[in-house]
Amino acid sequence: MAENEKDQKIAELEARIKVLERRADPPPRPAEPARLEGFSPSTYRLLDQMSVPQHILREMQAAVPDEVVREIAKDGRK
Repeated sequence: MAENEKDQKIAELEARIKVLERRADPPPRPAEPARLEGFSPSTYRLLDQMSVPQHILREMQAAVPDEVVREIAKDGRK
């Protein structure tokens, strides 16, 4: 074999090795946002508009001490 043929053969084998390495250890796929599958767009809009009933908010307000609320607000500003 001539030197040029050897270089070509080496380049071909290296290319095949790269392909096999990619198959064995593929690059990570980009992150995709979670989706609720099988629902219509109007259902998604309704889910986005849902809120907590007032009586539950009042119970939470009574159950959570004011100091805890202040700490949460401080952490949120940081």
